[in-house]
Amino acid sequence: MNPKIARLKALVTQLIARLEHEKAENRRLSSLLTTRDAELVQAKKRFEELRRNAEALASSLNHNNDTLL
Repeated sequence: MNPKIARLKALVTQLIARLEHEKAENRRLSSLLTTRDAELVQAKKRFEELRRNAEALASSLNHNNDTLL
């Protein structure tokens, strides 16, 4: 076989392997992003719940202070 053709064939094989690797990495990162997005949504919900609780507590303390004065 012609050495140039053999070299070209080897390069194409490497390119295909690299492409498959990059596709797999893309799928992994996409899955990770989906997971992180779901975690962010849960964290935002928890933060909002904590904020509402803190505001309710502050309101309750203000109301108690008003009644004590």
